[in-house]
Amino acid sequence: MLSSRRVAKGPGRRPQSAKRALFMQLLARGWTSAAARREVGISRSGAANWRRGYKVYRDGVVIKVVPPLDPLTVAPISPRFLSQHERIEIADLRRAGLSVRAIAAKVGRSPSTVSRELARNGRADGQYRPFEAHHRAAMRRRRPRPARWSTTPALKEFLIEHLRQRWSPQQIAREARLLFPDDPCCGCARSRSTRPSTLRAVL
Repeated sequence: MLSSRRVAKGPGRRPQSAKRALFMQLLARGWTSAAARREVGISRSGAANWRRGYKVYRDGVVIKVVPPLDPLTVAPISPRFLSQHERIEIADLRRAGLSVRAIAAKVGRSPSTVSRELARNGRADGQYRPFEAHHRAAMRRRRPRPARWSTTPALKEFLIEHLRQRWSPQQIAREARLLFPDDPCCGCARSRSTRPSTLRAVL
């Protein structure tokens, strides 16, 4: 007779998290979503959920909101910042009952770094979830800035006017570099402000 008792969840979500990280890395390299999901071995709906985020319902009520994956969570970072692997290790050692100093010694970080990590990226109820903490830290690194073209009135007016005239992003980028050669926003051919990909986002 089969038991109805629910099996306790262990570290079974970690391989899935590794898949999510690989999926985002492939997208960052320029792979299409379809090719990346086939390489990782996930379904189309699973890939869509990871990219867009999703809600978990129970009895018609939202009980959990899973945010979309962000490239910053898998982007290479300076060694002075905690990695996802280190956060997993911190969570395991904390669950084992080790002190902050003992955790710091095993991870190879200062006690103040571990203490600050638990305080800043832990939950209000005292729980520390490594993947959630890594996502929070990545979002904090984002620091959104206004586009350079939006802070230069003449260039902004030029872009808006030519977009209204249905010029292509490539045409606008070339013309902007001719008309504003001394402007740091578009004087350089490698400037992000007048790249075709950046201009498409204005459309």
